[in-house]
Amino acid sequence: MQAASSSSTSRYTALILKFTGVILILGVLLDYLVLSLPPDFNNVDWLVNLINQWVGRGTVPLLGIAFIVFGTWIDRMFGRSLFDRSALLTGSLIFSLLMGLVFLLFVPLHFNSSRLSSAASTRNINEQAAQAQQQLEATLAQQREKVSALLANEQQVELLQQQLDNAQIPADQAAQLQQLKDTLAKAKADPKMLDQEVEKARSQGMEQIKQRQQQALDQVQGQMRNSRNQATLSGFLLSAGYFVVAATGLGAAKSGRNRQRPSRAKGRSNK
Repeated sequence: MQAASSSSTSRYTALILKFTGVILILGVLLDYLVLSLPPDFNNVDWLVNLINQWVGRGTVPLLGIAFIVFGTWIDRMFGRSLFDRSALLTGSLIFSLLMGLVFLLFVPLHFNSSRLSSAASTRNINEQAAQAQQQLEATLAQQREKVSALLANEQQVELLQQQLDNAQIPADQAAQLQQLKDTLAKAKADPKMLDQEVEKARSQGMEQIKQRQQQALDQVQGQMRNSRNQATLSGFLLSAGYFVVAATGLGAAKSGRNRQRPSRAKGRSNK
């Protein structure tokens, strides 16, 4: 009676393990399919993100395969099924080999894609920095022309003073007008001062642009480096895990087949 109860418990345990393994595998395959749609293999950013998401979910099907192998092994231990004739086990082991190969191929693919993505991001950052420099030059040229025009027109200077005397103008606008007035006064006293101020503003602006450019480059390169290292290490580990599970399952199946042959031979001799 106790043996029958133990056999029934092991049967349900094996069934639950195999059912859970199938659900895990099917669920992650559905996730992989959704993540891959719509495909855009010419976009290296899309490809890098896809590989990262696949690798991030890579342990789920591995766990599912392990459940199926363990559940089938329980069945074999209690003599209810032939370990080497289980279609579910055979399919799981083949799937494990394929997944191991996929994650192994992901390593060089991710490395190359992340390199191309980093190069594209670097070009974009450099182009933005060049545009910012051009905009700075244009702004400085406009301000210089404005100051020169004010110096040549006394009426504009008087108008500027009237605007400053107006108490209703916003504080930030008043500060800008006061700075312009001070610049005009210095330029009148020393005409070379205007060129010096423009050059000083250019140097400060260029330095800020270069700092922002370098910060953006460091951030992009750091993110790509971390992503590349994580994907490479995880890809190798997942690939090794799938190959080990497949090899273990095949080894157990071979062992079960070898054990079965002596049993059959013994049965024939007894007859």
